Amino acid sequence: MKETKFKQTLVQTKEGSRHCEEHSDVAIQGGFKMTEVGMIPNDWEVKTLGSLTDKCSYGVGAEARVYCGGVKYIRITDIDDESHRFSPSPITSPSFYQEKHIVQKNDLLVARTGASVGKSYLYDKNDGTLIYAGFLMKLNVFNADSKYVFYNTLTKSYWNWVASESARTGQPGLNLQQMKLYSIPLPPTIKEQQRIANALSDVDTLIANLEKLIAKKKNIKQGAMQQLLTGKKRLPGFGLDERTGSSPTDEKRKACHSERSAKREVEESSGYKMTELGMIPSDWEVKPIKELGLFLGGGTPSTKNESFWKGNIPWISSADLNDDDIEHISMTRFITQEAVNFSATQICPQGTILIITRVGVGKLALSQQKVCTSQDFCNLIPSKENDSKFLAYALLPVMKRMSNESQGTSIKGVAVDEIKKVQIIVPSSKAEQTAIANVLSDMDAEIATLETKLAKYRKLKTGMMQQLLTGKIRLVDAKPETKSVENNRVVPIAFKRAVLAAEIAHRLCAEPTFGHVKMEKMLFLAEKMCELDINSSYHRDAAGPYDNRALHSVDSQLEKQKWFKFIRSDKGNHYIPLEKRGGHSQYFERYYSECRSVFDSIISTFKTAKTEQCEIVATLYSAWEDFLNQGANPTDDQIVTEVLTNWNESKKRISKERWIKALSWMKENSFVPRRT
Repeated sequence: MKETKFKQTLVQTKEGSRHCEEHSDVAIQGGFKMTEVGMIPNDWEVKTLGSLTDKCSYGVGAEARVYCGGVKYIRITDIDDESHRFSPSPITSPSFYQEKHIVQKNDLLVARTGASVGKSYLYDKNDGTLIYAGFLMKLNVFNADSKYVFYNTLTKSYWNWVASESARTGQPGLNLQQMKLYSIPLPPTIKEQQRIANALSDVDTLIANLEKLIAKKKNIKQGAMQQLLTGKKRLPGFGLDERTGSSPTDEKRKACHSERSAKREVEESSGYKMTELGMIPSDWEVKPIKELGLFLGGGTPSTKNESFWKGNIPWISSADLNDDDIEHISMTRFITQEAVNFSATQICPQGTILIITRVGVGKLALSQQKVCTSQDFCNLIPSKENDSKFLAYALLPVMKRMSNESQGTSIKGVAVDEIKKVQIIVPSSKAEQTAIANVLSDMDAEIATLETKLAKYRKLKTGMMQQLLTGKIRLVDAKPETKSVENNRVVPIAFKRAVLAAEIAHRLCAEPTFGHVKMEKMLFLAEKMCELDINSSYHRDAAGPYDNRALHSVDSQLEKQKWFKFIRSDKGNHYIPLEKRGGHSQYFERYYSECRSVFDSIISTFKTAKTEQCEIVATLYSAWEDFLNQGANPTDDQIVTEVLTNWNESKKRISKERWIKALSWMKENSFVPRRT
């Protein structure tokens, strides 16, 4: 999804909202009217879900079995609570089913019982063949846009209705008769319903991409922790051995020689040594936590004395810590110095590692100021020889492991003495500890920024739904133009295509990999992913999707405008800047500003990529898109087989494994075609 398009929609929403507030007695297209669902535009109607749906039924009461590789089973728990997408873990198949239980296009599934009653899912053909379970009910939307109806089941008003309807019985539940009575405000045309649904769908795509990026960043951080905290990878400037990055001393080897076997000596000479925690760098140590600093306890001041809880010293409980972010602590309660004096809690200085031992065991945090804690903590004040942030990161996986192993009767917990005995791997140099901690902290900061952005987009989506699904904001029917008119004259498509090519050449002409073929691939990906119409006609040529006519036109226009000239030489084919390079910029901004973020992403991704890499991605994109336009949802193997058998013979020079790997990369980085 184009982020610029998303932002424009939000601006439109804000402006429309302001318009409605300032002119409450005047509404778009003739004003508003009061209905049972509130104020809606005069030309909208209120329809029951039953009048918009057909083929309503309940699912199959089959057992979930190991996934058979064919049909998939969708149950309430397989629908993600946040995104409402099909997200099974693991994928299963039903023990039996009938044809009527196969989920079809425009089918809306709704949970009819339990804590998740009302949770909905709209069938996506990319999810494959689904069989819906007995605790789900199906309504096929036929008299409205199915996505528009689906988004109505995500609104606050819908959930208020679900709560009211399902509360009539002791066990929360809904049936089809009740669902059919749910009222939906409906725009007069399918086109307007689709415009609203597409705007919200674009936001969902942005949110989904952010979620994938956050998950990817978390996996990278997890891998970095495993490498850096064990010394398997050393940061630049630490360790002298070229291969391992460690620097054992001769004196240390001699002192320990008598106690080591021949095998141990070999390990030592390679820069690593064997310890009870496995192989670690020779200049690192294994130490029990109790030797790393001073421990302080916690306690709870009397809640009967209200004056104790009106101070300025933060008092932390286990609920105030984050599962993964060691630097985030919620501070909601504060006590006085008198409360400290008359309780078991103690003041922990800045830099103290707060370790939970009972409720919430497995979490810890690094205090950024002086705090007190409850009795559920044992708090470590690191010695000056150690970096407190590094120790916090090093203790995090240890505490999570102890949490999984802990036993308890009524309260799960770990004894403080057991924690003190735990051994961890520690670099001897505080400077190296600090360097490692800074790397991990930067990763945490990046993840936190992305999560803040994600929360912002989710909140904005909620606001958009409130405005768009009630008609407070109407989306204008912006019909795509096939011609551009400037000063009463038609702008030729060839010129617009040349402007796009000029921007590509402007950014890439200095790259040694940039030539004719790469230009073609960049034009192809920009046209497809930015959803442009520059009148290209691509063929399955040797180097992938190729439009020789359009490319010759581009070269001619670039030289005519004195922006760039394409030349062939013994050193390769290149685009050479001419005297008016950059003169295209005003036109690029005019024609393509709305898709700049997507265009920028394409250019930055492939800026230094080899021509063959660009060819692989463009070819797969084109073959994949062909399948989608034929109504098929191909597997990776089908796409690659299509390329290797029905495209140019030269494609076979690239191994099938490389094509498959490229498809995986495309999915991870959102280079995924849509049906046109």
